[in-house]
Amino acid sequence: MFCTGPGDRPATRLELGHAAGDDAPPAHLSVDGMTPTGPNLSHWPGNRTPPQWKADLSTGIALRFAAASDDEQAAFLGDATHVVNDHYDTDGFGSLLAVLRPDVAARCEDRLLSAATVGDFGVWHTWRGFAIDRIVRDLASADSPILGAFHGVGEDDLALARYRWLVEHAEAVLDNTGGFRALYEEEMALSSSRSTRACAARSTRGERPSSGSLRCAPRGRATA
Repeated sequence: MFCTGPGDRPATRLELGHAAGDDAPPAHLSVDGMTPTGPNLSHWPGNRTPPQWKADLSTGIALRFAAASDDEQAAFLGDATHVVNDHYDTDGFGSLLAVLRPDVAARCEDRLLSAATVGDFGVWHTWRGFAIDRIVRDLASADSPILGAFHGVGEDDLALARYRWLVEHAEAVLDNTGGFRALYEEEMALSSSRSTRACAARSTRGERPSSGSLRCAPRGRATA
């Protein structure tokens, strides 16, 4: 399990676990998804997120929690020893990273939020956000350059194995996105072409883009 070790902030001492159904470590923090009990950082309906940390995405919530004082974190976590999510997606990755490696998450905040927006809301603001979401989604697919890292991992353990790899190698995904271009390049080109045509058609009719559709960043903008 991933753990940053003693001596760090309260949340970074948590170990990475996974919750499938009602199966979760006895004392845990759940992020993005929700387990029945324990502290929770999630944007899902019925969440138990404290009001001061609420945001549209669980990644945003976890980033706000990570910026809280040690005393606030410790009081919220109680006796939690693990941090878990009950499903696998990009917002879950961003949430776990913010809890376990807050320094990396804070530096890459815009990229993580952009990627989680693609994954949860289907809205594409930047090329890198789209790319990161697809890398997370297809990390263990046949085209993945790191497929071998999951050799022999069973279906029940795959979500945790992917989260563990992502948290430990976050910089490889967030800073060196191009190394995974096989997982997003073709779809990005197709989506960009379709979006450009759709936006042009709406512009001709004087309509505004739908908030639920994928949208391209302007050409030449390759920022995170």
